[in-house]
Amino acid sequence: MSGLKIRVPESPIWVEMVRAFGAAPTPIPFGEVYTALQQKTVDGQENPIPTIYSRKFYEVQGVLSMTRHMLQNNTIVINKASFAKLSPENQKILLEEAAAVSAKNTQLQQGLEQSMLEEIRKSGKIKVIDEPDRAAFQAKVEPAYARLETRWGVDHLKRLRAEIARVRGK
Repeated sequence: MSGLKIRVPESPIWVEMVRAFGAAPTPIPFGEVYTALQQKTVDGQENPIPTIYSRKFYEVQGVLSMTRHMLQNNTIVINKASFAKLSPENQKILLEEAAAVSAKNTQLQQGLEQSMLEEIRKSGKIKVIDEPDRAAFQAKVEPAYARLETRWGVDHLKRLRAEIARVRGK
């Protein structure tokens, strides 16, 4: 990605990631991304398939690389004190149901993304690279993890990376 200007949200993690890939992170407000791509203010953008599809970025973006560099997740949040007030039986039910809903949501989301990606392909307006050199991307971003240790803490980062490895191993 050396030499490319990539639109990112104004978020340190996105800026750090795109910089590690060798590109120039370019924060641009989300509402201006289509025009920035169209006018070549940026060479590309980083977004999930549903966003690329719904915002029609594929109309003005020449290439879509399926890098799979980021995992989307399902987050269910409950206050620790509120959770503690539940009986052990209800805690168990809540955790089991949350896991089931999460799995179902992932399945639905992946199906939806596949159909959107097929529509993007059918448009003929973009080249989709299904199998980029993901190992090269991973190698480029590896040094950024040291900076994340400072921000997130070694234990949190280890836990996160272990979970990512577990999910990708499926």
